Amino acid sequence: MRLFGTSSFSVVRISTSAVSALVAWPEDCHCGVPSVEDTQQITWEHDSSAELSDCLTVGEFAHDAGWICSDIINVSETELKRGLQWHEERVRNAVTKLLSLRVRMVDDGVETDFFFLHT
Repeated sequence: MRLFGTSSFSVVRISTSAVSALVAWPEDCHCGVPSVEDTQQITWEHDSSAELSDCLTVGEFAHDAGWICSDIINVSETELKRGLQWHEERVRNAVTKLLSLRVRMVDDGVETDFFFLHT
């Protein structure tokens, strides 16, 4: 969720296949703590594949380099390959996995939308 600019992340429930949490953004936090009404409940169903670790590495690398703005990732596979020093197929698989991730937004117990990255 750091890729989407959140400043607060509080796990509500975790299992082997999903994480439920409350997130908030800097503008909704007073002294670093958000009020309950200023949080967004999320659920992320995940797997434990090798691509998951790589895609999170790519996401953090791109974020730290300033290549993610809002929900758009703007970097070439060549730049990632050079920066991470990975082979082309590994970069491509990680980017494909990163772009397929969906984190569900939950409002009043109902899944309403998703957080995701796109190019």
